[in-house]
Amino acid sequence: MNNVTSQKLSLYSVLKIRRDDFNEFICGWGAAVINVTVTFPINKIIFRQILEGVPMRAAIGQISQEGIQLLYRGILPPLCQKTLSLSLMFSTYEGCKQRLCLLTKNDVLAKVLAANIAGTIEAVLMPLERVQTLLQDWRYHDKFKNTSHTFRYLLTNYGISECYRGMVPIIYRNGLSNLMFFTLRDQSKVLIEVEDAVTSESYVLDLEFSGPALVHLQLIFSRQLFSLRAQSTRFIIPMKFTVRQVRTGMVTVSDGKSKPIPMRLHLSMEVLKLQREDLEAANHNKPPLDAKERMVQITRQKVGGLGLSIKGGAEHKLPVLISRIYKGQAADQCGQLFVGDAIIKVNGEYITACNHDDAVNILRNAGDIVVLTVKHYRAAKPFLQKNEKEEKLDNVANGTAEDGWISPNRQGGSPRCSHSRQSSNASSSSMQYKRWVDVITVPLMMAYVTRYIFGTDKLRRNAFEVRGLNGARTGVIHCDDSAILSQWLKYITDNITGLTHLQMKLYNRNFGVGERIEYMGWVNEAVSNSNQPWQSYRPRFLALKGPDLLLFETPPCNIGDWSRCALTFKVYQTMFRVMRESENVDERQHCFLAQSPGKPPRYLSVETRQELLRVEAAWHTAICSAVTYLKSKTFPVTFNSRSAGLTLEWTQGFTLSYEGIGEIAWRYKFSQLRGSSDDGKSRLKLHFQEPDSIAIETKELECSQLQNLLFCMHAFLTAKVAAVDPTFLTSTTP
Repeated sequence: MNNVTSQKLSLYSVLKIRRDDFNEFICGWGAAVINVTVTFPINKIIFRQILEGVPMRAAIGQISQEGIQLLYRGILPPLCQKTLSLSLMFSTYEGCKQRLCLLTKNDVLAKVLAANIAGTIEAVLMPLERVQTLLQDWRYHDKFKNTSHTFRYLLTNYGISECYRGMVPIIYRNGLSNLMFFTLRDQSKVLIEVEDAVTSESYVLDLEFSGPALVHLQLIFSRQLFSLRAQSTRFIIPMKFTVRQVRTGMVTVSDGKSKPIPMRLHLSMEVLKLQREDLEAANHNKPPLDAKERMVQITRQKVGGLGLSIKGGAEHKLPVLISRIYKGQAADQCGQLFVGDAIIKVNGEYITACNHDDAVNILRNAGDIVVLTVKHYRAAKPFLQKNEKEEKLDNVANGTAEDGWISPNRQGGSPRCSHSRQSSNASSSSMQYKRWVDVITVPLMMAYVTRYIFGTDKLRRNAFEVRGLNGARTGVIHCDDSAILSQWLKYITDNITGLTHLQMKLYNRNFGVGERIEYMGWVNEAVSNSNQPWQSYRPRFLALKGPDLLLFETPPCNIGDWSRCALTFKVYQTMFRVMRESENVDERQHCFLAQSPGKPPRYLSVETRQELLRVEAAWHTAICSAVTYLKSKTFPVTFNSRSAGLTLEWTQGFTLSYEGIGEIAWRYKFSQLRGSSDDGKSRLKLHFQEPDSIAIETKELECSQLQNLLFCMHAFLTAKVAAVDPTFLTSTTP
């Protein structure tokens, strides 16, 4: 019996050898074989340089003269030493760290102790290093025949103590190097978002699990796994990922006209929920009809713990299933867990590959507030309930309890205790508990957030609203002060940005290099109305895709929507300008202007300064991508009363050639341009400086597409600056 409230770990569960220990040992062994085999000749050259005091060429010459047959002389000691050393280092460190974490509850202390333990065990292999040194020295080639002969000579003439001389410094070295290596390795995994995976290739039915009901369960889940295998050649279970934090807090909500009412905000990675407190009887007879994953938060009780039992585990080829929920305890009071729920994650960590004992330990040490990700299996519930009834009879007769997570109130097994417990459960079934009921659920994928009164430039005081793609709206959410408001806005916008970025990555898998999306997000466009003295605002979904600036009425929800955008502008023929605060036309902040020839300028704004900087950086990136993909652009001009073409070319710069004969009149690099001026109609003057002169030469042109030419020049120059100084793309507007 595994007790939910017990915080002590059995010595056997801590010290027993696990499969992971063996896997780490094999990984270390394989890494060492590759390392020694590839680097042994290089290490031999280094050793010869140190020993003989000769340059690298001389050391290579000596080894070449000795011949290929002596190139790998002495490889056996380092091969034995490295394979054993790295195998012990990996397996000892990982095994000790996991066990010490369970015992000390301190990750830093566990890492330090595990690194030093692994380093001490590695030091046992010191004699192999001494033998390697002797065999690599050419002066002892005739004295020592091989590894075994060298060992016998050392032990016979000097004893075992000579082999371990200098052991203390080596222990210090090993401990510090192990600590640095594994700390940097773990941090690197986080930075590059490495996701480890376990591949399951076998779906053999395991009939050793006791109880006829659970034999049927084996069959049910094995069929599901076989159906998955029919769809894919491998069944992969992700083992590491970023923990998704759930945030809650009290706010008041109104429709913008009536008095606000108190509600609770519940923010997860994917959705924002508005919840109200309600009194409901705990009822676990109506599990969810669908089989979607759900996130449930439970607060552990001092008496009774989580109040649930589990069955299954990886060793039985079954998920970790909730087999019983105890009336009046934590799992029952939350009202969101059911018999037959499979626990997929605990506080964001997958446990689908854990065996039963490990799952119990993880749940025991999950803290006071536990977030479970569960999925209901309707087919499992009848078998679990049947098995539960059979075990209840056995428990009453034998005074035993099931193998799971249970309440301490059930530790007695007498018939009298059972009778009183049933009476207590019967009375508690009619009790009512306070719980939070979802009123509004807004999906955060590409959701719209604003602090302004919708369609105006009027900023709400300490309030905001969120609108989802499905039409769901939160109403006006009021906060007590500006600090709380800023926190909620940051958390919500960060989640929206993360989800939008993920969707952008998925879209980019379907687009070529020159069509990739650099930015997606909501903006507000000013709309002038002749019937009113002020301008209104409407939401627009802005996207920078390849060479295009796109403005959607609603976000594109599939690949086909990208070809149905009503407003499209070429970024290399559009001027982007961030408005200064003094240039704002009304009370809207964080505004910018997008102007394209032949089209009315678009006056746009975003909600925050950070979002404006993101748009600006994405614009510069889109400009660079579009220009490098475009390579050149030619405009018809008149020069010296002759028709010509002015070509802006990524590699050559400005090139003017006459029509018909293709004669090049002049060519200048972009770096030679010192300035330009125009009359706003068709005349343009370009001022160039010769490479070896301070004189400025002016070229006067006439162009019917003057604005197009100027905007395109600006785009090419921006891309050139970014190519010379890549930090330009990450710079911010002062």
